[in-house]
Amino acid sequence: MKEAQYLIEKMDQISLCDCGCWDGLASKYILPYFQRLDHSLLNISKIIGEWKTLLKENKEPLQSLGKLSSKILINSKNNKTAPNCLIQVSPLCRGKPNLVIQFEKGFIKVSNLYKSLGMIPRSEHVLICKETTTDEEVECLLLRALLCTKEDKKQNPRTPLYCLVWPEKLAKRTLTKVIKLLQHMLLSQSELRQMHPYLFVILSSNRENEAAVTLQQFECKSKEVIPFVQLYMSEDVGMGKTWKIKHDIKKGQKLERINIRFNSSTIDWDST
Repeated sequence: MKEAQYLIEKMDQISLCDCGCWDGLASKYILPYFQRLDHSLLNISKIIGEWKTLLKENKEPLQSLGKLSSKILINSKNNKTAPNCLIQVSPLCRGKPNLVIQFEKGFIKVSNLYKSLGMIPRSEHVLICKETTTDEEVECLLLRALLCTKEDKKQNPRTPLYCLVWPEKLAKRTLTKVIKLLQHMLLSQSELRQMHPYLFVILSSNRENEAAVTLQQFECKSKEVIPFVQLYMSEDVGMGKTWKIKHDIKKGQKLERINIRFNSSTIDWDST
């Protein structure tokens, strides 16, 4: 709600300026927020123009912001690489929360989950919890996960993966509210029976916190990966086995760059 009020205030201020200044001001104050809906969005001055038109029509500010946001989201390609609702996403289950336990520090499991789906996670897909995270932020994440399947009338809609990371870091009061949200929005019998094909993961560092205990029946058990062994053999010596082994090792050691956008400038490096 605070972000919505901030956007309304800034767009009001920018729309009163000379239109030649719109691009510079909007790129600084407005564009980062709307790029959460569409990462490829660049022409922000057009949105300011539409906002100014809505102001002349005396539209309610929140409704006007919702109208602009919906228009951007409809044309967004953020979820272009997300799997459609018919694709199996083992070991995850659709239509219910998936609890993933990771004792090690870092985001390796989160990045691997998105990599397995062929998705690039963006700020709207992952919420990394900390003590100052609000229950409203968690509720928005849950709504995005649910609405992408409920409101998309297309056949075989795209179903992006949404992740709530380290809910145990939330303030006690906030965590209590989040548990109630999970029970109401995901765990009620009516929601479970509807089986909307959403994908939602809760990543926790232990099984003892309140969120993990509440979701223990939905824990996603990853299969044990058998170490890969490659055998090189030939009947004759000098056939290049050593060269082939060195070549394959070098090929396998190529680094992959994975970019993850954080939802906050304050990062808990102790757990990263």
